[in-house]
Amino acid sequence: MFFEKLQDPFRWLTIAVLAVVVSGSVGWYAFAQNEKKPSSPESADADAENPESETKEPAADPFKIPEGASAKELAEFVQKLQSIPQQQASSQAEFIALMEKVAKTTLEASEIGLKIEGIKPEEQLPFIVMKVRSLVVMSQLGDEESIQKAMAFVESYHDSENPQISSVTKDITQQLKLTLLPTMDAKERQALVEEVLEEPEAEGLTRFNFRAVMRLADAYESAAEPADAAALYRRIAALAAKSENEQIAELAEKFIGKARMAELPGNKMKVFGKTLEGNEFDWESYRGKVVLVDFWATWCGPCLQELPNVLANYEKYHDRGFEVVGINLDNEKSQIETFVKEREIPWVNIFPEDPESRGWNHPMATYYGIEGIPSVILVDQEGKVVSTMARGPELGKLLAELLGDEAK
Repeated sequence: MFFEKLQDPFRWLTIAVLAVVVSGSVGWYAFAQNEKKPSSPESADADAENPESETKEPAADPFKIPEGASAKELAEFVQKLQSIPQQQASSQAEFIALMEKVAKTTLEASEIGLKIEGIKPEEQLPFIVMKVRSLVVMSQLGDEESIQKAMAFVESYHDSENPQISSVTKDITQQLKLTLLPTMDAKERQALVEEVLEEPEAEGLTRFNFRAVMRLADAYESAAEPADAAALYRRIAALAAKSENEQIAELAEKFIGKARMAELPGNKMKVFGKTLEGNEFDWESYRGKVVLVDFWATWCGPCLQELPNVLANYEKYHDRGFEVVGINLDNEKSQIETFVKEREIPWVNIFPEDPESRGWNHPMATYYGIEGIPSVILVDQEGKVVSTMARGPELGKLLAELLGDEAK
């Protein structure tokens, strides 16, 4: 990997832009978790008693780009810039303003860095990444032209004589295109699919091109029609099955499962297996009921956080036809048995008898390509899936629509 060949702070900067491009985040969550606390009365009193604090020299401007800086010094300067919004902002408006200032300063610094005389390719690459990162952030803050500017900029390096720069900029271009998937029409989306899959279909799915294929699948699933997303997963499954990489080949069945999952909304779901008590589960007996199929585990924190919500809705709507079926991904039977007993879980849980089929190897998890939990699927009285996102308030809202909100 090229990251391993770069020295800090260059490695940090390169990783940072790829994270921003993929996640589409400019730090809102981080800001929410790190709001500045008001200063304490004690600290205010201390300042009042210390007259020397009034005579301190003003701090240096953190946004002033150092003149005549080397490539490493410029990279270190930009790295320090990134923490300013979270450290200094006391409101969301101030955070946005600081983010914009950081992005513009980063853009200016990157352009200075790229013009340093005699700059080496391994030093030039982080400045390319810096510029893209700043343009991505600016686009997220309202500059609609910035993504196109970033695209044109990295494309200008596709034919670089340096193979590392050529490879990285082509990879970034693909990631930028993925951020635009929701705005593309069907023809444009398909063109991007063909572009990303061209190498894997010609040379096989390998650990080198696998990441790009998975980025495509993740973005495509949320932007395209379910049938199109399912078709893409089946295409990836076929590539995985033929891969010479054993770990990738083993994922073929999982991709088929993700195709099934993508097609679930509006269609019937298949639920099977043995219950925790060792009985064969009878899915047909649930026909005419509204059922929440809940993939969970006792070690899953978010699952346990959601449990009170599911229990409350079960108590409210069970008499009107609401049922829950747990698909448990624990490895130890005693652990789930103890949990169910202590928490007085009233619904059935499907748990494999074969230890080799437990955890992420649970047949139901494989059948629907489950990669994260909690994963919940709400099925209506006709056995058709109405939601794969029935958590929190959404669960109660959907149950009220399906079963009525008036208590009997």
